[in-house]
Amino acid sequence: MGLLRDLSKFLFPAAIVFALWHFGVFARIRNTFQSTTNTLAGVTNIEVGQDAKRALVQTNLQRAIRQYRALNGQDPTDLNSLVSAGLMQHADLQDEWHRPLVVDNGKPFVVRSIGRDALPGTQDDWTIGR
Repeated sequence: MGLLRDLSKFLFPAAIVFALWHFGVFARIRNTFQSTTNTLAGVTNIEVGQDAKRALVQTNLQRAIRQYRALNGQDPTDLNSLVSAGLMQHADLQDEWHRPLVVDNGKPFVVRSIGRDALPGTQDDWTIGR
C-alpha cells in the first residue's frame, strides 16, 4: 500500500501536466506572452510580453534622460552619455526585440526603436524625446 501511495504522489501531478500539454494549454499560455507577425500582411501583433518589455524600456529610458538633464542642464549627446553618467547600462540600450536603440541626429534628443521588422519608418517603430 505504501508503494502505491508513493506512486500516486508522482503520477497524479504527471497526469495533470500531460493533460494540460495534450489539450494545448501550455501553448496558449506561451502564445499569450509572445508576439506574432503575419508575414504576408507584414503586420505585427504585440502581445502582453512584448508590450510589458516596451513599457519597461521606455520608462527606464525616460527616467535616465530626465536625470541626465537635471544633472547636466542639457540633453545627452548620445546613449553612451547615459551609461557614462551611471544612469543606464549598455544592456539596457536595446528595445523589446533586443535591437539597439538609435538616436536621431539633427533633432532634439530623440531615441528611436526600429521595431520588430527592423525597418525604420514603419508602424511598429516608437520614439522617445522632444
